[in-house]
Amino acid sequence: MLTWEDYKSVSLTQHVIDETLRLGGIAIWLMREAKEDVEYQDYVIPKGSFVVPFLSFVHQDENFYEGATTFNPFRWMDPKNLEKANWRNNPFYSPFGGGSRLCPGAELARLQIALFLHYFVMSYRWSQVKEDKMSFFPSAGLINGFPIKLYKII
Repeated sequence: MLTWEDYKSVSLTQHVIDETLRLGGIAIWLMREAKEDVEYQDYVIPKGSFVVPFLSFVHQDENFYEGATTFNPFRWMDPKNLEKANWRNNPFYSPFGGGSRLCPGAELARLQIALFLHYFVMSYRWSQVKEDKMSFFPSAGLINGFPIKLYKII
């Protein structure tokens, strides 16, 4: 059985979760209505228009994340990325939304992911059934769903 102390002490697991959510988060886009005319670069977004920002594009922007389309949980250990890892108030990493629209179940979701990973890795081994490759539109995902064959550890 895992304890709360165990959960809090597995920093690499937390980084794996952060990196997984950065590449293929739960909320890949948001829909917002412009409450007033908004000027952005050379464009005007008229009041009443709907804007759909894709969070996955921000999470995969090379301006914010070096090697942005590469799964690298160790990036969260780099001191220059410590501020980015704060998903509660970082506009460049927001797997659970942000501000007043921050998902109230974010911590529970992270706990559930950690528990699943722990028991999955401790109880099973697997082999890949067929080659697969990544697609990054509209968010990261494996084209064939990464089919695997599971083996229960006795």
